[in-house]
Amino acid sequence: MNIKWLLLFVFNIVICCNANAQQNISVCYNDSIRISFTDTSTTNKYLWQTKNSGSQTWNTVKNWSLDTFVDLTNLVSYLDVRYLRDTNDNQIAEDTILIANVTVYSQISAGVINGIQTICYNTAPTQFAFTTNPSGAGISYSYQWFESNNGTSFTAISNATNNTYLSGNLIATKYYKVVVTSQICGTTDTSNIVTVTVRDEFIAGQIAGMDTICYNTIPNQLTMISNCTGGNVPYLYQWQQSFDNINFSNIGSATNTTYQPTTLTQTTYYRLQFTSGSGCGVVYSNIIRDTVYPNIQAATITTTTINPVCYNTIPTAISIQTPASGGNSIFNNQWQAPISGVWTDITGETSNSYQSGQLIATTQYRLKSTSNYGCG
Repeated sequence: MNIKWLLLFVFNIVICCNANAQQNISVCYNDSIRISFTDTSTTNKYLWQTKNSGSQTWNTVKNWSLDTFVDLTNLVSYLDVRYLRDTNDNQIAEDTILIANVTVYSQISAGVINGIQTICYNTAPTQFAFTTNPSGAGISYSYQWFESNNGTSFTAISNATNNTYLSGNLIATKYYKVVVTSQICGTTDTSNIVTVTVRDEFIAGQIAGMDTICYNTIPNQLTMISNCTGGNVPYLYQWQQSFDNINFSNIGSATNTTYQPTTLTQTTYYRLQFTSGSGCGVVYSNIIRDTVYPNIQAATITTTTINPVCYNTIPTAISIQTPASGGNSIFNNQWQAPISGVWTDITGETSNSYQSGQLIATTQYRLKSTSNYGCG
């Protein structure tokens, strides 16, 4: 009503009534109102009374006077309001007028929100919503959601003014609440606080056991030297291997924190896959390479001697045509000849060629090449 706003500096609500017309009035909890009417008489006196809902007893709130108004303050419950009129100045009511029924909105209650949850690092919580709706102070409300890093100091969330709120991804624990404002009474109330617990970031552990081995041998055991952290237990482990350091595949039954590779014939890469409980993701350890040297291939030797040679003559030198290969490519050479059917080292002959002395019998020679890495 226009009069309400004109006199708001005195009372929250002002009702101006027709002297003989009953008014239904709604006010906010703890508001104060002035109920008045206009009477052309300047001598009539009035007694103002109220009674609570369901009561049969009227209580005088303003004794006989010339006042055509009554001020009712700090209202918290329903009231019926009437005045008694004395036209003969003898404080005897000639008539009684029920002028107003005053309904008082209950105090505003922000209601209850849900959303307490524990989530994985850098994921979004489920939507926050009311499980018990706001009530009191009318039926129309506005909303402002707040968040906090510590549960004490809250900051308004920009554009979060609906009756639900959906957060983005979180990397730290957050606290949320909503302030509800009555659009009728202007009063506010704050909901309960809900906590979104964010688990620590899921970080992979480390493995060790890199080795360099000869062809068709067994490398060192691979070991997890530090466990994964964050996410949630239980953690699951899966060893994986690759031959190109790009495409990895699971190794059957390799689900412990250690793994013993089998015999290898090519360089192989390994990593340990960590899987977090509660669906907090999969991460991978550092990559270990087991380098496998190529298989040993014997050298080939040649000579320009035309067989047979003459008795007691010296043949041409024997030399390496194709060096030994494989292993770490470093070899120690030793020329050999058979003695009594047993191949025997020729003392001091370790170069890339061999020159025999005078021969009086057909003789065989060979070159023994030994890998200095122990590959054969």
